[in-house]
Amino acid sequence: MSMTFWILIIVGVLVWGYCIKKGSENGLVQSLNTVLTLVCAAACYNLAAGLAANYSTGDISSALTGVLLMVVVVCAFGLFHLLFSSLHIFSRLPVIRIVDNILGVFGGFIEGAVILYLADSILRYFVMV
Repeated sequence: MSMTFWILIIVGVLVWGYCIKKGSENGLVQSLNTVLTLVCAAACYNLAAGLAANYSTGDISSALTGVLLMVVVVCAFGLFHLLFSSLHIFSRLPVIRIVDNILGVFGGFIEGAVILYLADSILRYFVMV
């Protein structure tokens, strides 16, 4: 196996370990809020790229559909962010805080998986074409 493969494996393990550690410190609610932010940012980026491609080819109806989808994604993000912000207030209660920090390990695991998936897709698209 090549040296690049092993470097990517080591970086992946370090990123995943950091996310799990951060998740146990911040708690499940904060980790899921971060995952939601990453997913919405990736969706907006993907929609913007499709929007630019459709507009440059002159396909106005697909461009308008892309704009509407982007508005829907941003509105959904706002609603979920409001939900997780209000849940964050309840997660500061003493008994719930302990459970939130324990479950934060799983939230960090999910956050690391999303970060590694996005990094993989970006590397495949831009670098390893």
